[in-house]
Amino acid sequence: MRFRQTWVFWLVVVALTSFPLALYMSSFGLTLSTVHQRWAEFGSFYGGVVGPLLTLTTVVFLYSQLRHQQSAQTHIAHTQEIQRLKTDIDFYSGFIISELSKVMPGMEDGRTLSTYVATTAAEFNHCFIHGTNPKDVLGQSRQAVTTLVLCHGNIFTSWIRINEDLQTIKLLDTTLTSDRDNHTNQKIKVSLTVGQIECSHMDTLLLMYNSNFTPLFRPNFQDTYNDYHAGKKSL
Repeated sequence: MRFRQTWVFWLVVVALTSFPLALYMSSFGLTLSTVHQRWAEFGSFYGGVVGPLLTLTTVVFLYSQLRHQQSAQTHIAHTQEIQRLKTDIDFYSGFIISELSKVMPGMEDGRTLSTYVATTAAEFNHCFIHGTNPKDVLGQSRQAVTTLVLCHGNIFTSWIRINEDLQTIKLLDTTLTSDRDNHTNQKIKVSLTVGQIECSHMDTLLLMYNSNFTPLFRPNFQDTYNDYHAGKKSL
């Protein structure tokens, strides 16, 4: 790209310097004059026409180069930021896996946090979809989820950070000229690392806890409810 811009610049320079000369020669002939005044007039004409044009061309070229340099620097900065976010996501994913595998205190059956999260999310999803008043179901379940979130704040805070980092990567992807699949690839990596079902359950519990939460691994509750009942009507 940069080589092409340089080539175009020199092509324009040659054209600008040649056109006034060709115009002058077509009007006054090709014979070299021996009169000093004629040379002075030619120099005044040539410099007055070519000088401003070359100046304008140089300014445009330098501006183009500056824009290209700024774009390259922005691309590098955003790529580095995406890499930093990926590292953070990997760290939080590892932490969540470790916490989910721990046995919950007071559970004689040795139930892990992962099992408890899955059971809570599954029970809510079932009641929400099959209930006659989804808002009542959400209100009744929110207290239990609030207790769970507050007791295990670190794991849910980590999930929120993953959610925020993925959304930031998605935004940064739109500014890149190449390699714009970072969000999709990282989202797939989280699904494989933490587990697709576990990701959906974490989104479910946080959406129950905070209705403003934006889930990335499941649709929102109302869409889920509408899709399920729309599917029943079509049967």
